Amino acid sequence: MISEAGKNGVYLILSLVNNWNDFGGKHQYVQWARNSGQSLDNDDDFFTNSVTKGYYKNHIKVFVSVLLVILYVFSIPASL
Repeated sequence: MISEAGKNGVYLILSLVNNWNDFGGKHQYVQWARNSGQSLDNDDDFFTNSVTKGYYKNHIKVFVSVLLVILYVFSIPASL
């Protein structure tokens, strides 16, 4: 879908985190941090806790790396 959008000049807005527990979202990052010993009061701590922010940044690095490979493989200009 991303490659087809690029081929047709369509820009996408990708949601990289959400508030829906059924789809992971910030709740999942908070849960992972709690499992690693962090004391978090609620899911909104996602925005301020260094561990959850680190997990999120790592996720984005992987996502962008994969996206760049897709763009390269399908020869789509990366002028997003």
